[in-house]
Amino acid sequence: MAGRLVCPRVTGREPSGAAASDAERRAARALAGALRARGRTARTPAVWVRTAWWLPVALACALGVAGSVLSVGSPGPGLAVAAAGLLVLLADLMPWAPVRRLTIARATQNVVSPPPERPGERPVTLVLTAATDLRRRGWAARLPGGVRRWAIAALVAVLACALTRLLGVDGAWLGIVQLPPTLVLLVAIVALLDQAGATPQGDDSALRAALATLDALDADPPRRLDVAVVLAGAGDTDHGGLRAWLRARRRRGLRPRQLAVVALEPCPEGAPVWWTADGLVVPARLHPQLQAAARAAAAAHPDLGARPVRGSDATAAAAARAGRWPAIAIGARPPAGESAPDGPEAAAALAVALVRALDADLAGASGTIASDAGDDGDR
Repeated sequence: MAGRLVCPRVTGREPSGAAASDAERRAARALAGALRARGRTARTPAVWVRTAWWLPVALACALGVAGSVLSVGSPGPGLAVAAAGLLVLLADLMPWAPVRRLTIARATQNVVSPPPERPGERPVTLVLTAATDLRRRGWAARLPGGVRRWAIAALVAVLACALTRLLGVDGAWLGIVQLPPTLVLLVAIVALLDQAGATPQGDDSALRAALATLDALDADPPRRLDVAVVLAGAGDTDHGGLRAWLRARRRRGLRPRQLAVVALEPCPEGAPVWWTADGLVVPARLHPQLQAAARAAAAAHPDLGARPVRGSDATAAAAARAGRWPAIAIGARPPAGESAPDGPEAAAALAVALVRALDADLAGASGTIASDAGDDGDR
């Protein structure tokens, strides 16, 4: 039995706030104190992030609207402006994000606890992670599938209409076809502006689940895994804190076969779930070996009622996979029946069971995380 774990609240922890805010940094220091109270070492390195992720998206949408209007009388220039909008949006999805680099950088803090020293050598480090900040829940965050997907689809439609005009095809029907994607871009701009000023909302369920998982693993450590903790800042900014920590690990020579990321997502209520695919625009498959461990954990503990989900939640695991690191996300969803356990306890129980299954799987010949198509090719 995985058992019902107790998810402790962080004693003395101040409410967190938006990414890179003073409230978020105070919460990070309180979390570091909670880890030290557990006998772990913890530090709070500063990380510089650019929180205005919405600005390049809004700029791209504005260029799309301008290109749509311009293409009616001048298809060539309209096509060029709309194409520039799509290019801005796609470039912002890349690691270098050139337009976002023109915005102001702000400081956030990660809470990092390395694995305790133990006799023996373990080639794989398991990283438990959860975001420390609260997410802004504006209109853009509530659009099904995410505002970037709507913006990309609308920009492609505007480009197609402008190209059709450029090829000499015109008529009232084309204006009717072109109107809906233009309106979508206008709505996206309004939603993004609302997102920028939305009040941060959320709970500490992911942090509670991460700490409960850590307590269970520290009490009975895995045999083939070292356990580190990264409670990352700026989770609402495309998980900027976690991305920065992973980039630093890569610069220091760590390879994906040596690391497994288990991301705890908000889980205020419901039965435990794990993500099979996730991403900002196109859902990408999360690591197959970690998925296999989740399936094994669910089969071994049917009392948990754990199930897989596929979404566009842009979890921390999706951010790690974008950097080609093995990762999986665990959370909770409202149950189908009344007998399912509570969210944080359920998510923690699944996370512990997953780690046990992965630990057993690593008893194989290699003892490291298996390669798949999403990882780098040095393995």
